[in-house]
Amino acid sequence: MKRIGGIILATTILLASACRAESVCPLLNQATASGVLGGSVSQRVHASSNGNVSCMFEHHDGETESYLTVTVLSSQYPHHDVRADESSCSAAAKQIRGIGNSADVCRADNRASWGEQVVGRVRDKVFVIYFRTRSKTQTEIPRARLTDNAMQVAEQIAGDLF
Repeated sequence: MKRIGGIILATTILLASACRAESVCPLLNQATASGVLGGSVSQRVHASSNGNVSCMFEHHDGETESYLTVTVLSSQYPHHDVRADESSCSAAAKQIRGIGNSADVCRADNRASWGEQVVGRVRDKVFVIYFRTRSKTQTEIPRARLTDNAMQVAEQIAGDLF
């Protein structure tokens, strides 16, 4: 009887190690990220014990690389943290009405890519949506597309946090 129990235990351990589940982003599903980024995506998820979560989605199609990062943080001082997260903006932030308790959108360009960032607050949660893309052949990506994609994700995240 002990031998059967040992075999069952060993089989369970082997099956458990062979069937590891991929981390799933609790903030945004892969289908939505794929739609925003324009094709199939890979994802990385970082979650902490205090409820902070960050998900990064990537899409590569040969000519263009697109990235979407969604972060939600618990904050004791959400008003202050929203302003601090806007420090990565490359242009003045504009207030957005109707997303969360407060939210701002701004350009987040750098030398290598074009980006758009939405920073907002829902109660004691701060969310940051960072969408960026770079192309080997295009000299500029349409700004409206960047803004629309970032806003679409921000609306979903803020709605989920309410």
